[in-house]
Amino acid sequence: MPVNVIPPESSEIKTLREKTDAHIDAYASRMIEMSDWMYHHPESAFLEFKAFEMLTKELEGFGFQVEEGVTGLPPEFDHLKT
Repeated sequence: MPVNVIPPESSEIKTLREKTDAHIDAYASRMIEMSDWMYHHPESAFLEFKAFEMLTKELEGFGFQVEEGVTGLPPEFDHLKT
């Protein structure tokens, strides 16, 4: 006999999920646009400065605070920026 491990969805959770789905659907074309841009403008690992700039601007536009740097890399690592 199968066991239902996922509890039934409450109306509050259903409403929240539906709102989240709607936000994702509304933003999907922009996410595809950014993904396509990164595909056509590749950067080497740890040298993704243009992609970082684009994604940072996008996130800041939504009110996020973005910290630069990568844990474990020295702060002067970004001297390679072009």
